[in-house]
Amino acid sequence: MSLNLMEQVLPNEVKPAPRKTFVIQYEVNDACNLRCSHCYHGRKVIKESAVGLERLFQDLEALHSHLGKTYRILIRLSGGEVFLRKDLMEMLSKILAEGYATVMLTNGTLVTPENALAVSVRAVDLVQISLDGPNAEVHDAIRGKGQFVKALEGIRQLQAEDQPVSVSYTLMQGHNDTQAHFQAMFELARHEKFEKVNFSRIFPQGDAHNLPAYAYADGLRFKEMLEMLLDTAALFPDVKVVIKDPLINNLERTFPDNVKTDVCCYIRKDYISVTANGDVFACRKLAKPVGSLLDDTLLNIWQNNTLLQELDNRRQFMAGKCRTCPINDQCKGGCLAASYGLTQTLFVPDPACWREEVPV
Repeated sequence: MSLNLMEQVLPNEVKPAPRKTFVIQYEVNDACNLRCSHCYHGRKVIKESAVGLERLFQDLEALHSHLGKTYRILIRLSGGEVFLRKDLMEMLSKILAEGYATVMLTNGTLVTPENALAVSVRAVDLVQISLDGPNAEVHDAIRGKGQFVKALEGIRQLQAEDQPVSVSYTLMQGHNDTQAHFQAMFELARHEKFEKVNFSRIFPQGDAHNLPAYAYADGLRFKEMLEMLLDTAALFPDVKVVIKDPLINNLERTFPDNVKTDVCCYIRKDYISVTANGDVFACRKLAKPVGSLLDDTLLNIWQNNTLLQELDNRRQFMAGKCRTCPINDQCKGGCLAASYGLTQTLFVPDPACWREEVPV
């Protein structure tokens, strides 16, 4: 029986539901070939994760059993810089053999024709490369001289092997967030045929503490920037755009068809992170570990960690204007990584929230 005929015969209720995806961000190292001024890591040099792949697989098997068959597991490899791992291709092969999907985060500067092909044949779902500006002047001011050209060439090398590549753009107030910046970035994305462009804001953590002017602490300014980003994206309907911020859906407006919004907060929903030293985080950019795989299991942390449970139920712990906000159940206090990075206090309002400053 053909698939189309089966779809006509089988009632909707017996069709299998789409699988959910659980993401574990796994840092393969904490060493990097760059020293980006806005890096949320800070200066670290761990060359190899304290938690090996075999141990990770054991923990994931137990967690997957707990989550159920409706979930697939996606391992997001990050660093540091993943291409500094000399056994990276071996790791990708092992992950593929275990049946897990893979995404890689990289600065793109170490991609070669040889390792681009090696990544592509190992069925990596997506490679995400950072471009923090549409040109060398903007990007290199953050990541170092000559890095824009290297990153762009890395994207092209991967694309030449039919490897899907997306671009990650970190929004920094007054540095790369004007209409001219966005227009130039979308023109670049169109010309280079990027899979999509993801936008998220800088977080005052790690080295980024040295760039306080780049963080968003004025709600009306942040709202104006988001509106401008949406308006500019509408001029490029062929460019896929993802705006990853918990405040984005608080805008009372329609979004262009080519723009997807992502509240970017998956705390205790379908995400957890394991850093290179074995620490476990509810959100990699929220600098507050919820445990360590050096003395606990992933499943036990997921099921029983008190802080993780409080972060999940944070609406009842939120202070200030968030406590009585009418969209508390939707926004949940905005980005805890942004507020904690600024104040070193949990459960306080997102510094970029504009709800108190405009009529509701």
